[in-house]
Amino acid sequence: MSKKLKFEDLCPLTTYEAFEKSENKDSVKFKNGFFSKSQKRVQEIANIRGKIINHVISIEKISDMIIASYFSESLDSLFKFKNLILSKSQITTFLKWKILKEIMEDYQYFDEIKDCSQLRKEIHDIINTRDDFAHGELKFDTVSMNPYIEYYRNGIKKKMITQDYLDQLNKKLKNVHEVLSDVYLKILNEKYKTNPK
Repeated sequence: MSKKLKFEDLCPLTTYEAFEKSENKDSVKFKNGFFSKSQKRVQEIANIRGKIINHVISIEKISDMIIASYFSESLDSLFKFKNLILSKSQITTFLKWKILKEIMEDYQYFDEIKDCSQLRKEIHDIINTRDDFAHGELKFDTVSMNPYIEYYRNGIKKKMITQDYLDQLNKKLKNVHEVLSDVYLKILNEKYKTNPK
């Protein structure tokens, strides 16, 4: 049996938001109960952040296989293309989306998808969301204790992380994952004559 992995959390809330000025103008103190409440919220939202990023990585891996299949006549060449080209750090997630967008218009395996433009938009939105969560800063409203993410895209932006927002994002992630998975399974079955279950 393997040991449980441990990783020490940093507390990102030991910033100015966690403090308020006391009567003595030269000193600061933790806001009443803020530290313990916000630590729980940090763990909760950090967990969600990790799950979102993992979902997007999963979608990116399926996209990689679809892109590689477009340029490959055999499964062997598919994996070579993926490993030699698509795994390089210079080939960003955004660049892969641009390539996939072009392939969708030319690849017969996308012909049956009702609304490819909507799928392209959802993938683009997911990539932006991944960037926001990967590079943005998680913060909390000190009054409502509601989490939000602050990120930069043509200026500093702020997005509240509500249950409704997470539900919509989850729906979008599931839809894109299902559609791309179906396309990839069709490629495996038809182009490479495999029969994955």
